[in-house]
Amino acid sequence: MVLTESERKDIKIARRFLLGSFLFKDGYLFIFLSTVCVYLATVSSSDSEIIHRDLAARNVMVGENETCKLTDFGMAREVQQENVYEKKTKANVHFTVTPTDPTYVNNGSTAKLAWDYSDPNNDLYGTVFSVLVKTGFKRMLYKENGVVKENQSLPSAYKGRVRIEGRATLVVENITPNDNAKFRCTLFDGITYPESEIRLIVAGGSPYPRMDGKKIAKLLQQDYRMPKPQHVDDELYQIMMICRQNDPDVRPAFTELRNQLKDMEAKHKRLINMKMYDKQLYANVEDLNV
Repeated sequence: MVLTESERKDIKIARRFLLGSFLFKDGYLFIFLSTVCVYLATVSSSDSEIIHRDLAARNVMVGENETCKLTDFGMAREVQQENVYEKKTKANVHFTVTPTDPTYVNNGSTAKLAWDYSDPNNDLYGTVFSVLVKTGFKRMLYKENGVVKENQSLPSAYKGRVRIEGRATLVVENITPNDNAKFRCTLFDGITYPESEIRLIVAGGSPYPRMDGKKIAKLLQQDYRMPKPQHVDDELYQIMMICRQNDPDVRPAFTELRNQLKDMEAKHKRLINMKMYDKQLYANVEDLNV
């Protein structure tokens, strides 16, 4: 296969991203962050008032000339719609427990995505687990009358690696980076079809290392915030802290963030020192010394 010069450049950029040095050595991290803030300031303005609801690095695509594009608006909501979060109906069958979204797992480990539900009138007749692939969600397993079966559309990569435990816990064994995907649990009662989706992320660096999701949620409600990593400067850490204030009116607007990050582009080497990165604490990351 013959690659064009543009394709060769894209592959080179991708490899540098995977090694990590590209972001930090050339200061692109701050350029990308300020660009994303411009997008968010636009969509959340008084004219549109849209919230993204799934903002993460995985949803920022980088193309030719290092152009950033914000993607995956599937969970976005227009806040001008009155009572957009108000529950209009009360189904007898509904989820009572859902996995933390996203759920971080280590490469080579076993992931357990635990859902649970309330079924006071014994209306539930089936539970289906699906995974998002390029063509959409593909059913993997279904449970009916206590019997678990593989669906015909189960992707071959998951054959022999997935099972259901308990009432509604999806177990995925021998996790690999290819398992970075969305998983869905659907409850069927013949009238309503409650669905719950979570994104599985094979760590990389976890924002709160060595803590499970339930513990993190409880600590955050008690005003706990992640301590400053040793490789991050105080100036950058303070931006993180003000963005995580409990009072949303105290948090900076995206336009303000964009200006602050733009000012930091020239001093990125001082703000992030990857020679001090704790590989054992955050991840098994290679080649990040720049």
